[in-house]
Amino acid sequence: MIALITAGMLLAAAGGHNAPAAGAEAADASGPIGSRRPESATVQFLAEGSVDYYNFLTAEDLKAGRSEFTRVASNTVSFSVAVSNSCYLLRLVPTTEGAIQYQEAGFDGQTLYYVLQMPPLRGPKPPGVQNELNVANAWIFDQQRVVYSVFAHHMAPVWLMFASGDYLRTVTNGLVEPPVTIGLFENLDCFPRPFKIPAQWSLQQAFPFLPLRVTCQDDGETKTEPPFQNVKRTPLFGAGFTNIVFQVTGTRKFDGAEVPCSGDVDTYGPCPGGKPKLLHYRRYHLALTKWSSTIPPTTFRPKLPGLTTISDARHARSEHPQTSLAREWPE
Repeated sequence: MIALITAGMLLAAAGGHNAPAAGAEAADASGPIGSRRPESATVQFLAEGSVDYYNFLTAEDLKAGRSEFTRVASNTVSFSVAVSNSCYLLRLVPTTEGAIQYQEAGFDGQTLYYVLQMPPLRGPKPPGVQNELNVANAWIFDQQRVVYSVFAHHMAPVWLMFASGDYLRTVTNGLVEPPVTIGLFENLDCFPRPFKIPAQWSLQQAFPFLPLRVTCQDDGETKTEPPFQNVKRTPLFGAGFTNIVFQVTGTRKFDGAEVPCSGDVDTYGPCPGGKPKLLHYRRYHLALTKWSSTIPPTTFRPKLPGLTTISDARHARSEHPQTSLAREWPE
């Protein structure tokens, strides 16, 4: 079924608090201000599982302006994530062979690193190629803590469910870095023009201090990459609307801790053709299969698998980051 949010519901998420999820006895006050874990406490854990991605819209549906359809495609990736307070190291591995062997992202509290390894080249080098070929592509960002690449869109839901808790506890003005961007905003990278969006959330008040429900809103303004300017949406959607809903759907006891073990991230957007309603665009279903309350010694920066093309956006304030070819991350 397609979840619709009608025009009459567009302003419902502009303010106020959300009720805690059913069965979420460990939740604190919803919204940006709530009880925090003791500053001296350290939250560390290792989580493994899978992400199922469902796409409710195809390019043909969008072009034709159709709004009544069912799920048309899905795929699954496996994930593992090591978390230490705000730091995390996240790895995605496709369950089927394709153009990506694996992807890793690491946030060390200040800098975000992302690497995508391609499958080994089969057969001889292409004609005319003399130099060694890169085996991976990598990026460095200092204006975001989540990877927004269209190739890595499964990462954002994993971060939201398992690695966002420490960040959300530091936010007091109700504005957060967008946890998901694919299909919601026009930009593929956030670094040229970073932005935040309104959100409300409900958190656990006991270890592992994870979110139980998060809702985010489009603020009524499109977000575009430079040199284009952001513009207001049509009047119907100019006041803003709910575009991201995360909900824990199940918990499980691990070593005495109540741990979210399943959850859904749903995204919504304006109906094509100017119709006055929102459409259910995408769903990510996350399932936890393994949990440990300790992590091995971890460097929250992925290891480069060999010769890598690195795009460094830390000092770029345009759409063109500095690019180099190396086997180690630049300092």
